Amino acid sequence: MEPEKLLKVWSEPMLPRIEKLKNIPDSPEVDYEVFEEYILALKQMWSSLIQPA
Repeated sequence: MEPEKLLKVWSEPMLPRIEKLKNIPDSPEVDYEVFEEYILALKQMWSSLIQPA
């Protein structure tokens, strides 16, 4: 299958949802302290998954 066709089939159903997101008037505020906590937790989880047992 051509890459272009695959991309169209895979992403086209998402276009209406993406259009809705583009029309949201204000961006949500980010709590950077919580964001950093999530990043740290994800890094720790990822490290535990890729470490050999």
